[in-house]
Amino acid sequence: MPTLTVDDCGTQLFYCDTGPLPNPTYVTLFLIHGHTFYSPIFKRLLPTAPKRNIRLVLITRRDYPGSTPYSLEDLQFIRRANVDMRIDFLKHRTREIASFMDKFIRENSIPKASPDKSQGGVVLAGWSMGNVQGLAVPGLARFLPRELVRSLEPYLKSYIMYECPNYSLGIPSPPSLYHPVCDPNIPPEKKTAAFTTWISGYFKHPGLVSGDFKDLEYVKPSPHRRSTWSSWSPEETTQITDSTAGPRSDDPFSRASPEMMARIKADVFYPAEVVWPKVDVKLIWTEETVWSIVYGMYMLRRELDVRKKRHPDQWMRFLTVESLPAANHFAHWDDPEKLMDVFSKLVRS
Repeated sequence: MPTLTVDDCGTQLFYCDTGPLPNPTYVTLFLIHGHTFYSPIFKRLLPTAPKRNIRLVLITRRDYPGSTPYSLEDLQFIRRANVDMRIDFLKHRTREIASFMDKFIRENSIPKASPDKSQGGVVLAGWSMGNVQGLAVPGLARFLPRELVRSLEPYLKSYIMYECPNYSLGIPSPPSLYHPVCDPNIPPEKKTAAFTTWISGYFKHPGLVSGDFKDLEYVKPSPHRRSTWSSWSPEETTQITDSTAGPRSDDPFSRASPEMMARIKADVFYPAEVVWPKVDVKLIWTEETVWSIVYGMYMLRRELDVRKKRHPDQWMRFLTVESLPAANHFAHWDDPEKLMDVFSKLVRS
């Protein structure tokens, strides 16, 4: 199994790499998975990247198969930690991911970014809850060792939020929020299947036309296209999911701390200390995804617009938003070519 050791304690991150390309102008895209569905969920993206002169590297987060699990002390810590303590914990994860990128760049002679960002360099992206740790890299960069910041600067071009839910941005949910796990009408033994069907469904959102989040479809997927989950065989489901890391570490750390993510978001877009000023942020959302993605996108754009008007002289990191029509939260599985077209556009701008 390919792994990279990212600190002096022997911490390892497992990865999958499509490999070097003959064209020396290729872009390297590091992609971080979300909750439960870990790196193998992106396997259909692997053959699409080299055709677009992209080297795709899938990073498996700590506590998921192949990477170093959290210690018992770590797990106990995140259950009792306050916001400041959680951010300290996240600083360590940030350094691990940044060190992974830096070491990968050096060991594989990755080409530097061209001045206009159209060639070479690296881009970091997170999918779904993977944005918690992914966003923290630019958000908490001021806490990284200076030499690590300087080493990555000629390479790191942007961060891509792919299907980022509102709670991973510290944005409170609307009163009309729905989640199958919290539905009292679903028996406990059926909640996992209900959640998987829901999160991988296709939703027709009238709110995309009206521009009003109250018009989003919160509960019922549309029958016009079957859920991604329904297309998986039992063997595939086993290969692409891990049911232990989510409740063990993801849930108590990430979902229980909206204030932490609100602070990370502020540090990304309007930081007190600017690090990597040329690194901008892109956002990919799919138009038939679950409500939390669309709502998060709406509210983030609104927040940044208001901030810019109130503080016109304040430095802000630039945000580019790109939508993917007729696609859902699992576009990397159902529509990998369409999704990689969007990635290809964004990693070169």
